[in-house]
Amino acid sequence: MQQFLLDNKATSVCGAASYIESSRIFARTAETWAGGDNGQVVTLLNDHLAPCVGGCEEDRAARSGLNYDETPLQLCLALRPSGYKWRALIDPGVAICAPSTRFSESKRILERSLRQAGAAAFQSDFDQLIALQGPNNELSVTAFDYGVFWIGAEINGRGRSIYIDASVGAPDAYWARALKTLLSLSASAGEITRIVNILSDHTIPMSVGMEVRGHSRRLKVHTRLVRRPPPHIMGQIMPMLSDPDVAAAVAVLMENGNALSLHGFVLEAAFDAETGILCDAKIDIAAPEVCHQRCWLKRVQRVAEILGVTWPEEITERISGSSRLAYIGIGKDTNAQSRLNLYFTPGTSYARHL
Repeated sequence: MQQFLLDNKATSVCGAASYIESSRIFARTAETWAGGDNGQVVTLLNDHLAPCVGGCEEDRAARSGLNYDETPLQLCLALRPSGYKWRALIDPGVAICAPSTRFSESKRILERSLRQAGAAAFQSDFDQLIALQGPNNELSVTAFDYGVFWIGAEINGRGRSIYIDASVGAPDAYWARALKTLLSLSASAGEITRIVNILSDHTIPMSVGMEVRGHSRRLKVHTRLVRRPPPHIMGQIMPMLSDPDVAAAVAVLMENGNALSLHGFVLEAAFDAETGILCDAKIDIAAPEVCHQRCWLKRVQRVAEILGVTWPEEITERISGSSRLAYIGIGKDTNAQSRLNLYFTPGTSYARHL
């Protein structure tokens, strides 16, 4: 994540119950952020968490790779020029230790989520994604130490997505597997092979996913830099991220002179599943690396102004005193429309893992 720091997974052993309880407290607090206090965030969380099945030995305590502190919930505030939306990212099987049971229960919850969102027609597409990128003849389910996938769900919306851990198995096979998955799920190769070939020289894949909304599908890959690419490479990979507004927004985040580590920088590429053409790109920056928790609000408001996205003044007071900001995402689509994503977590301890 996004969000998606799979190579920096926390190693502390903690009961799943404490993860889930902290997430529920966070969800209750977040009700007012998302436009009311009618229980929609808590309900969404409960609907997407499998109940605990069996006990856990201490060395296999259930935990999530979604956040640094291993909590199973993230809330994303997505700002665009036209307005804003809230989305939840949830690790559905965090309460289950047995890998095979965790996987099967997660798939059951995904199926129910798609039905609830009116997206059951896409079930076979998600099944294909899981079969290609998840456990199969090449990778055992036990290789996915932190669960196989996370579910993304719009709050008061019908959008659904999943993200599957792509850094499992032999590292030299990561990109070949991701490319095979993306090409298999796209009706046309489009730009997928070209962009993946460039990405593979400078990054490793962290997750491969799919997002559905209405009648459309988008294929996504999140990657982490393993070396700093030459300046011109970014424009080759994702031309929309060469936009001056993006550079200015990043400069605001970096204005304290902090040196951003490779671990604090994530690239996301999204492809139209019908054409294979790159339709959206995003940079995610780890918030603790660029701004202190007490000062992030003013900083991201300036970024919102640069990008021309609508800052929701009505929620400023609600989130400023009770939130933990994990990531700041700056994105552009092929129509040059900007977006600013803010990812909030329940925990307070993730900064120690950076």
